[in-house]
Amino acid sequence: MFFTRIAYVGSFFFALFGILQFLGAILFMQGFMPDQPLSRYTTAPSPGAWLDHAVHTFIVAVALGTLAEISRSLRNQN
Repeated sequence: MFFTRIAYVGSFFFALFGILQFLGAILFMQGFMPDQPLSRYTTAPSPGAWLDHAVHTFIVAVALGTLAEISRSLRNQN
């Protein structure tokens, strides 16, 4: 039960950070952010790499949430 709750919280934060990174990358590529070098905002070498990292973070969130749901459903069956 403890690990299921930790997985839910972790999934929420991974999803939140993934969405924020995705929005940041999109805004940077569209030119809405200031004309500062990308290294000021992230460690990614390009906006595309930043976008890839955001998508990977969101995929981890979905996988972690799925595992938490499986854990909860198995606990409720017994």
